[in-house]
Amino acid sequence: MTKMHDDGLRKVLAIRLTKGERALVEQKAVEAGLPPATYIREAALRAIVAPVKSDIPEINRAAWASLARVCANLNQYQAAINAGQATGYPAQFLEELRGQVQMLRRAVIGVRDNDE
Repeated sequence: MTKMHDDGLRKVLAIRLTKGERALVEQKAVEAGLPPATYIREAALRAIVAPVKSDIPEINRAAWASLARVCANLNQYQAAINAGQATGYPAQFLEELRGQVQMLRRAVIGVRDNDE
């Protein structure tokens, strides 16, 4: 297991998971006898990650980054609506739109939904 640094301080890293991904992480954590956060940390620190595809054209990489900003803006707008600070489109519409943008982001770098 990962040891805490001598100063005892830790930094928090937030991640986003789909409901299915979260359920799978929680199931694997239970099977490993670990809390989900510890399971994720241990899995990430011991994982062998394939390098990013180098054959992705630069224009696709730029589009991918630009679409990330679109997703961030959609998330901020949704948060404002949920907090009662903004009105506008229905929450379901924004969530569906965010999902479509995420699929487009994956498509521009050559990742299909069933590749994940």
